[in-house]
Amino acid sequence: MELRAAAWSLCLIVSVAGCDADVPPEANEPPPFPGSVAATSWRPAEDPPEDFGPGGGRYDSAFATLRALMSFGVQEEGGLPEGVRLVGDVLEASSTTARAWLQLIGGEDDSVAGQEIILLMTRDAGGWFIDRVTWRDHCRRAVDQAKELCV
Repeated sequence: MELRAAAWSLCLIVSVAGCDADVPPEANEPPPFPGSVAATSWRPAEDPPEDFGPGGGRYDSAFATLRALMSFGVQEEGGLPEGVRLVGDVLEASSTTARAWLQLIGGEDDSVAGQEIILLMTRDAGGWFIDRVTWRDHCRRAVDQAKELCV
């Protein structure tokens, strides 16, 4: 129940920020990506987002970490563009590690359906933080395999 309450709180925060965000019920894998017919390869991000990595702040739970990151993402640069949705959930969590996903759906590029992000989180004595981030683009038509771009 705590996860559901936190999800509703996040949706309320994000809705007030002027965008559409959802946290679906628990699942073992992210849902299918809407509008995607192909995806680029997974790529590592250089570093976790500002203040969320090993040298940054700590959070009480993996879900609190995800919620804070989603709120941060929505508030950056004036919020999400019109028609763009941000969804996410924690897939798996143990006492010291967790795996979560985010999908940034929509946008103005007619070749890109959006981005999918996997977060690997770790808990130390101070709390939860994001340890590693991988991402890929989802394409509306196809992927140029040589350039790893949506076409």
